[in-house]
Amino acid sequence: MRYKNLLGSGVAALTLVMSTGAQAEGDGMRLGDGSARMKYGVDVTEGYDDNIYATRDDEVGALKSSIKPYISFEMDRQDSFYSASLYLDALFYSGASQNDSVDYQIAFLVDEVFNSRNRLKVDFDYGRYTETRSFDDQEILPRYDGGNFAARYGFGSKEVFFNFDLYTRYGVKEYNAGNTSKDSRDLKFGWEGFFKVASTLDGVLDIRLSDLRYVNDADSDVKVTTVLGGLQWQSTAKTTGHIKVGVQRQNSRADYRRTRPSIEVGATWSPQTYMVFRFIAENGFGLDSQSGEFTQYNKIGFNWDHTWSDHWSTNFDMAYLDEDLIEGTSAGEVQAGEILLNRQLQEFTFKGTYKIVRWADVHAGYTFSNRDANDEGRIANANDIYTRNYAFIGANIGF
Repeated sequence: MRYKNLLGSGVAALTLVMSTGAQAEGDGMRLGDGSARMKYGVDVTEGYDDNIYATRDDEVGALKSSIKPYISFEMDRQDSFYSASLYLDALFYSGASQNDSVDYQIAFLVDEVFNSRNRLKVDFDYGRYTETRSFDDQEILPRYDGGNFAARYGFGSKEVFFNFDLYTRYGVKEYNAGNTSKDSRDLKFGWEGFFKVASTLDGVLDIRLSDLRYVNDADSDVKVTTVLGGLQWQSTAKTTGHIKVGVQRQNSRADYRRTRPSIEVGATWSPQTYMVFRFIAENGFGLDSQSGEFTQYNKIGFNWDHTWSDHWSTNFDMAYLDEDLIEGTSAGEVQAGEILLNRQLQEFTFKGTYKIVRWADVHAGYTFSNRDANDEGRIANANDIYTRNYAFIGANIGF
């Protein structure tokens, strides 16, 4: 399911490990005589979160009930694929009803293969979301409207010596009253070239430009240039991966410059058809809505999916995030580019699923999150440090 996860502990849970584990899903209802089909279903989860605001002080625990219906229309045409989807997320807190919400997301995907030398992928989503942590000791979880547009155009056959992709991504967040200082824009575009080294090995050159800003602070505009080179491989049907190393340059309108090494590593290993291991590691530069500052981060993620039988499967995720919060503008004694705080987040999730029939399953799991902080330019506040436990049980039906 595409919709954001229930706990969503910041960058780590949302971007480090991309795995859904086993989930009930039918073949869909055919529409007419062609390849068009409709898929629909609902996920119902009941859980207990012992720190719903993710704060060090005055922790509040609550039962969380989640109902997530969805509907998707899909169509295949030769090697191309198209979809349009709607996801809803009704979330209710026992004893903290001010956080009850009904969020939504609409999503469109066009994956067009014109021929062996030209291909286009366009991905768009927009919705209303509720954050899974509070800002500045607030007693209500912040909400925002946001969307993403991404496109990638590939030129050249992947079987010849050289081919390349052009890509772009634009993201926007607009928060509710009281949090508009966190409204942001994030624009990226780049070029990625692939050079055939061997039948299962390509050299890669990746050049990308990013423009990140907080909308209501004209000086908080940072442009990031990243140049990476490396290899990607598919040595067997069981093993794929890539490694890219290079340099990253940050340039701020508030007149600070910083250059640092950059690395991206990803690998997938499937020693048997019923088990898959995934590993990723990278560093980067981004926005931190919680603090309203920029973040320079290093992150590592590991995932293990295992299908034990026709009915039983498990999923284990482990994530680590180390980030520096960086001041975007000069104010008083604090200068743009100054490191304000260093934070480290560890998160572990285990989920077990029992598939009753192809289109229905029940599942249960547990997530542990722990974040610590080291004082730099400012003292860590209650939202920078926390420990969080979340246990859940649920059922999913998908047709």
